[in-house]
Amino acid sequence: MVGSTVRCRWLVGACSALLWTAACGDGDGEPGDGDAELDVEEALPESDGEAREDGDAAPRCGDGTRDPGEECDDGDAYDQDDCLSTCRAASCGDGFAWDGHEACDDGEENSDSRPDACRTSCVEASCGDGVLDGDEGCDDGNLLAGDGCSPACRPEGCGDGVVAATEECDDGNTDDGDDCPGTCRNARCGDGFLYRGHEACDGEAPLPCFTSCGTTGARSCTDCAWETSCTPPEEACNGVDEDCDAEVDDGYACALGRTTPCVTDCLSTGSGACTAACLPPSGAACLPPAEACNGADDDCDGAADDGLPCVRGAGVPCTTSCGSTGAGTCTDACTVPSGAACAPPAESCDGVDDDCDGLADETFACVRGTSVACTTTCGTAGSGPCSDACGLPDSATCAPPAEACNAADDDCDGATDETFACVAGTTAPCTVGACTGTQTCSASCTAGACAFGMPPSNDACGTGVIDVSAGGVFVGSSCAANNDYGYTCGLVFGGSPDVVFRLDLPGTRDVILDTVGSSFDAMLFLRSGGACPGTSADRCDDNSAGGSPGQARVQWSGAPAGTHWIVLDGAGAGGRGNWVLNVSINLPPPPTNDSCAGASLLSSSTRRTGSTERATDDHASSCASGTGAADVWYTFTLTSRQIVYLDTVDGNAWNSAIDLLQGSCPAPATVAGCSDDACGGSRSQWFGVLDAGTYYVVVDGAAAGQQGDFALTFQRSSCATATRITSDGDYDGSTVGLPDEDWGSCGGSAGETEYWMALCGSRTVTATTCNAVTNYDSVLYFRSGSCLGTQLACNNDSTCALSSRRAELTTTLVQGLNFLRVDGYSGSTGSYRLTISGL
Repeated sequence: MVGSTVRCRWLVGACSALLWTAACGDGDGEPGDGDAELDVEEALPESDGEAREDGDAAPRCGDGTRDPGEECDDGDAYDQDDCLSTCRAASCGDGFAWDGHEACDDGEENSDSRPDACRTSCVEASCGDGVLDGDEGCDDGNLLAGDGCSPACRPEGCGDGVVAATEECDDGNTDDGDDCPGTCRNARCGDGFLYRGHEACDGEAPLPCFTSCGTTGARSCTDCAWETSCTPPEEACNGVDEDCDAEVDDGYACALGRTTPCVTDCLSTGSGACTAACLPPSGAACLPPAEACNGADDDCDGAADDGLPCVRGAGVPCTTSCGSTGAGTCTDACTVPSGAACAPPAESCDGVDDDCDGLADETFACVRGTSVACTTTCGTAGSGPCSDACGLPDSATCAPPAEACNAADDDCDGATDETFACVAGTTAPCTVGACTGTQTCSASCTAGACAFGMPPSNDACGTGVIDVSAGGVFVGSSCAANNDYGYTCGLVFGGSPDVVFRLDLPGTRDVILDTVGSSFDAMLFLRSGGACPGTSADRCDDNSAGGSPGQARVQWSGAPAGTHWIVLDGAGAGGRGNWVLNVSINLPPPPTNDSCAGASLLSSSTRRTGSTERATDDHASSCASGTGAADVWYTFTLTSRQIVYLDTVDGNAWNSAIDLLQGSCPAPATVAGCSDDACGGSRSQWFGVLDAGTYYVVVDGAAAGQQGDFALTFQRSSCATATRITSDGDYDGSTVGLPDEDWGSCGGSAGETEYWMALCGSRTVTATTCNAVTNYDSVLYFRSGSCLGTQLACNNDSTCALSSRRAELTTTLVQGLNFLRVDGYSGSTGSYRLTISGL
């Protein structure tokens, strides 16, 4: 090939002619132009000169026909297509860049290690190929950022604008005064760089300043701001206050030139001027102090404690606490000791207390000159003067004492206790009222109380109490009894000895007690409830039985079943003697309401006590399991439809039944209701809503022999439209359009609705409208007996999590009828959900 024709593109015209394109050379003779005189044949490869057998031209490369020995022949001399002008197939490394397939091809100059060379894969040198080319600062063989060489083949580092993994920021510069300094760490106080517009200082040395006391201090950089205060310098020994603490030369032993304590030549503490080194003076410069009480020589004159009463710690004579002369140690104040510090001398016979033990001459037989005890001629203890040698007087000079109560001759006159009422320890007979006993002379020679022996067995509550439950006559004595129970009957106080009796009644009985036949003014107290002597004072009497002395009588018609206690006492404080207790116990007559005709009227809610024990059986219970039990009758009349409640849940144990009848006496035939066993036991309870009319209530026994005392609870309420609550749960409703019939104490003054419950006993119940269904300011009330009965509790605004305008109420409801009102506050009405728990 000639010149640069290998780089020219051939254009194929007619099948037999090849022409140069203008682009191959314009014939101006400039370098790079092709030879203008080159003909087509010169541009084609030479043939082997052999002619074809058919007479055509011999085959050659470029004739468009692939001949033997050729890899290709595309009929042109263009080397940048897939077939070179040498009839060889284009390939990387052949020195020609294959259009559309190769970016470059320098043939043998291709290199994968030489900078800027065409690579052996016929691609241009590029960033990321691992070869450092002329315009690259680095090439690590990848285009990843953050590994030290950027995707642009520039070394990565602070200030390159790329945030590397080891950097917090990179703003493309190394300016230390912006928000990303040359360390590529976010600007922060304490990094040593002054952050313009944000910090006044950062790590700078302190600035000099004048302190409040006029010295030169320093203002520090704190939290990247100059402190407003000036920190004083450290103190120096110069007689000036440098650190502004109002102290001169503090931190040194003393202040320059000022008087300071120092050690004298005799080692006492003196005073002198502080030296230029701020040290205390010594030697002659330290003046000694005045002498002090310390057992040492303070003023350096060679004598200790001179000029004081005594030398501290030395032994000296002194005056004791009792005035005698003793010995002690000179005190720490150099004063002579006194009081307890002065040790007293030994005791001597002088009539005074020498050793300060509070006793005079105590080591001798007696105190000189004083009157002392001695033994008389009759052997009693008399008195006489102590001798000058502190000796006791003899019997001849010992004066006898006055007579004493001691069953002995004290005054030596030959008689015993002659000046007293009796001789101590002797006994004599005595009488108190109707009681005879023994009286003993006391140790004080006075006659003792008249003793009557052991108390009776029923003197007080205990195992000896006499049982009088069978009735009859009982006798005994209260002479030896004690006054255990001080009860009063009327204005008479029973303060005498008393005795106790027990009376057990199996049912209601008529009881008569009296003390006729007793020898003293007797009183009776009849009590019941709890243990002996009872908690309830039921009956008492003083003189109802007459006689002299007066006797007591107690009559109790219809005394209830149970245990009763009888106390037989004496009137006043001295009533004692032989007692008689007459006990009469009888069954009571039939009750007045034994039949339908005599039915007791129940006019209002009430609780009636009664007994079926003496009643007859004139009604067969409608729901009891047996027949033939005694019964009593009650009646009530309703003028309107009402809720009625009846029960005998009263603590009694016999099996009762309640019948509720309508009709005419003597045998109302219509059964309005009945109840046998209720409330978990054998007692009875009935409740319901009744129409206007007259009704009869029969308290009966559930079976033959079932009878006794009872308490009948009767309640009625005109709130017949109220809804009954039977169990725990939700009760929904609305107060919209309902009348406002009652204003309660919690502000309920709107349309309202009522609920009722019948309970066997007290129970703690909770009602609440705290829920999403209730949509108005609700108020709740609990009442007993009736919807307008006694208010038990109310609530307006509770601590409800949903709304403070809801109500919640917990209270203890009572036995019988209880009512719950759902109201609204200040005219508020709406829908509600009432949730009940605790039933």
